[in-house]
Amino acid sequence: MDLSHLTVTTRSNAVVFSAVAVCAWTILQRFQAFHRLKLTKDSKGRRKLPKAIAVFGTATDVGKSIVCTALCRILSDEGYSVAPFKAQNMSNNSFVTLDGHEIGRAQAAQAEAARCEPTRDMNPVLLKPSSDTGCQVILSGKPLGNLEAREYFRNIEQRHSKVRLAVKTALSRLQEKYDIVVLEGAGSCAELNLKDRDVVNFSAAELADADVILVADIEKCGVFAQVIGTIDLLTPAERRRVKGIIINKFRGDPSMFDDGVKIIEQRTKIPILGVVPYFRGIHIDSEDALPREAKLDPAPPNPSAHSNTIYIAVLYLPHISNFTDFLPLSKEPNTEVHYLQHRIVKDLRPYHAVILPGSKNVRFDLDWLRKEGWAEALSSYYKTGKRGQVVGICGGLQMMGREIADPMGYDGAPGTMEGLGFVGIHTEMKGPGSKTLRRASGTCLIPNSLCKTAVSGYEIHLGSSSLIPPTAPAFLLNCSGQEDDIDWGDGAVSPDNRAWGSYLHGLFDSPNFRRKFLSSLRGNLPSEIGYKYAEEKENDVDMDLQGEKNEEFEGEESVESTAEGRE
Repeated sequence: MDLSHLTVTTRSNAVVFSAVAVCAWTILQRFQAFHRLKLTKDSKGRRKLPKAIAVFGTATDVGKSIVCTALCRILSDEGYSVAPFKAQNMSNNSFVTLDGHEIGRAQAAQAEAARCEPTRDMNPVLLKPSSDTGCQVILSGKPLGNLEAREYFRNIEQRHSKVRLAVKTALSRLQEKYDIVVLEGAGSCAELNLKDRDVVNFSAAELADADVILVADIEKCGVFAQVIGTIDLLTPAERRRVKGIIINKFRGDPSMFDDGVKIIEQRTKIPILGVVPYFRGIHIDSEDALPREAKLDPAPPNPSAHSNTIYIAVLYLPHISNFTDFLPLSKEPNTEVHYLQHRIVKDLRPYHAVILPGSKNVRFDLDWLRKEGWAEALSSYYKTGKRGQVVGICGGLQMMGREIADPMGYDGAPGTMEGLGFVGIHTEMKGPGSKTLRRASGTCLIPNSLCKTAVSGYEIHLGSSSLIPPTAPAFLLNCSGQEDDIDWGDGAVSPDNRAWGSYLHGLFDSPNFRRKFLSSLRGNLPSEIGYKYAEEKENDVDMDLQGEKNEEFEGEESVESTAEGRE
């Protein structure tokens, strides 16, 4: 399984990620020291560690996923079998396991760091928002149904609910199979109004009997309130589980925070395990928000000013899902990916391609495209342009078709909705029991430079689409090696080849397909496009952070001393 794109994508990024690994390594050393376990060995001669380590946060987006990923790789390098675990994740960015179960992409990335195959047990509950108050509940890798928040929380409050049983069962299986489980919390671990419904923070730590590392983000300001306030709100039993604190995303001279370390340690009586510097360019897939470096509603492109730059627009839908599909494109040299939400850009013609991404609520988002004027802009782009391509992935493919039928009202009120009409397909929405979850590979059938190019990825969708003659499929796929070893036509392509779509997520992860796609957008591409990304990614496919930290990272000593904190 090749998941290297989920973590490190280039040599330079590997070096940056190695710096985080150095910090994580030093944090782990101090974690052992505070437990008086540094000299204790197990039967295999390895340093003895707890059966579970939990990484919790003072808030969302403080860096829990990064720390968990780094710890998974460091522990694997030490010879432990290690698995990630997040009891409950809320994200529309998901991944399909080999046996056809759906989990959050962050846990798939952490599994690759741990050198183990992702399984449904690593994320037993996945909540995929489909409206402001409702979501699709994925339980043990399969859709349970669409629930409103109040209904879901009512279920969790029951001591023997399906959700709690799924979390307990999954965690138990992981702990039986692996030496160590690295748990990731969600949001703040001290939300008092949610404690009776908690399945992902201290409730999970108690089930696993895990020692806890608390992560705070100093960049958000108020780090003393974050840490001291969080510790103060914990129960005595919860406080006893917290063995150390990480101050993350520190900018500037770390010695300037020496007094801060003393204050926090004196007030909490808990050691600071490390002050981790702020790093840029760490490309682990985001759970629920665009990476900070992503360009959201930027100024319109000026092709004449950058003649070698390829511009790609991705329409940022209200219920966008799996936007990580397009991160590999944004890492290519001389390529800019713009995520467009508000109608700041009035004219799409400067873009070489416009992409309609996946959606967790296709009919709502299609209506939004019309109300915001994007549908009209897309139509003008396609009809008046001569070279630009319109591409749809999953829900985007459904929107590009002739019509979307939803007789049972799974995506809103029952009825049929007219599509954008770029390709000849008819889509019918179906219930959660018919959800398609599978990995697939195959070849491209689009009769241009992409033809016969190998592709691979995974499908996650509720609706099914049928071709309206004479429309042809865009890809020929199969599930070789799985139960359904059959071939099928996927997606659709317009007669002029300028509009096409696919149900396949991860399509642009394939270096050869990505290079040919970019070449099809503009034929006079510099030679390094596609080649450089693929070559550097191949060099870093193992993501061997321990070797990188010893050989590549030039600032190792300063980073390591920073991470050591104070005794």
